[in-house]
Amino acid sequence: MGRRGLSLLLALLVGLMVGGVSPAGPALAEGHLVVAATGSISGRVTVPAGVDVTAVQVNVWSSGSGNVSTWPAPDGSYAVGGLAPGRYTVEFIGWNVGLIHEDWNDVRSGDPTVVVVGSGPVTGIDAALELGAVVSGTIRTNSDCDLTGVTVGLFFSAPGVYADAVVAPDGRWSLAGVPTGSYGIVFDGRWVGLARQMWQGGSASRDGISLVSLTAGQVTTGIDITLNGPTGCVGLRPYVWTVYLDLLGREPDQEGMNDWTNRLAWGASYDSVANGITGSDEYRGRLIGATYQDYLDRAPEPAGLAFWLAQMRAGWQIEDVQAGFISSDEFYARHGSTPGGWVTGLYQSVLHRAPADAEVQWWLSRMASGMSRRDVARGFLFSTEHLIAVVDAYYVDLLGRHIDPTGTATWVGLIQRGHRDEEIVAGIVASEEYRSMVPSSVGPVPYG
Repeated sequence: MGRRGLSLLLALLVGLMVGGVSPAGPALAEGHLVVAATGSISGRVTVPAGVDVTAVQVNVWSSGSGNVSTWPAPDGSYAVGGLAPGRYTVEFIGWNVGLIHEDWNDVRSGDPTVVVVGSGPVTGIDAALELGAVVSGTIRTNSDCDLTGVTVGLFFSAPGVYADAVVAPDGRWSLAGVPTGSYGIVFDGRWVGLARQMWQGGSASRDGISLVSLTAGQVTTGIDITLNGPTGCVGLRPYVWTVYLDLLGREPDQEGMNDWTNRLAWGASYDSVANGITGSDEYRGRLIGATYQDYLDRAPEPAGLAFWLAQMRAGWQIEDVQAGFISSDEFYARHGSTPGGWVTGLYQSVLHRAPADAEVQWWLSRMASGMSRRDVARGFLFSTEHLIAVVDAYYVDLLGRHIDPTGTATWVGLIQRGHRDEEIVAGIVASEEYRSMVPSSVGPVPYG
């Protein structure tokens, strides 16, 4: 073997050893494990003497990678690893131990200083937190509303980030970690059935507001207020929670909870919110799904559900949709594929009783005179006999009682004149009777 051949052989052997490849072939022939380069952020948090530094929350977050939280060790040191390269904000939260909130680089308001992370460690992201002011008082009420749901916040304050106060069941509240400044204080009880009021020199006001001067490190007490209201309070969040369970069969997501409670808090009527929920595609989809089960004994196929939902968006009542089902060839075949069997099936499925022979013959004579199956179906579905049972079922389901004769005549007449079932259901859940049955608290409620 010449010198050139020996060099090539040695190069091959070195390549095999360095690359981890045996003469039998690659160790990872089907795929290669690629480990992305990551970085870290670390630093030290210092706090005034006597404050527990381990209670400070350190949040490291970016728009692309989300949020990572950690808490310092007893010596104040912290570290967050496994961070993808990118731009991060680091914030230090110590309200629970009375410290002023700040972002890294002593930023208490405005845009935070960005920490750029590459493939290695970023050190020295330190913070020296200071004690803020503490302000406290008592909320009084003549109602039975849940005062723990009242929010107490700062208003007309210098730009910054502040926690809401913690309110105890007896109405005592406190807010800590507030920087020096002059603040208005707002008590918002709309979530629990009370009003939104501003503190004005010891009294409540909807319009005027008194500024309170707070000095970091000092305690201000006696910021008391009276928020009177009704007995039998209906909290907005428990109300929305209960409506979701009753009408949609599920707990509310955070977006839905925030949307509907905010509308109510800012003055929307219970009627408008209830109609918004019953007029949603989700609620109407449940009505259509129930129709499939009741009349065809099966779940809806996606295309069928989309078709009927489009009809309801266009103005059809649920009875019109149901007429399409019970006049269909599928329903007709399930009842013998004969006019007599089909009419008998309508009595059994829609009116839930057996027909008299004369009743069947009356409908058969109408069909013989040219009345379509769909028109016959609508005759059953819009009949007073059927609608009394439908509306009564809504009352039993939502109010736990049967409907009274006056309510029966009103609601049945409205449906027969073109009003939707969704309007009736909305009227029930918006009523004082329904709201009086809403529990004072439910949970866990998604707050946003």
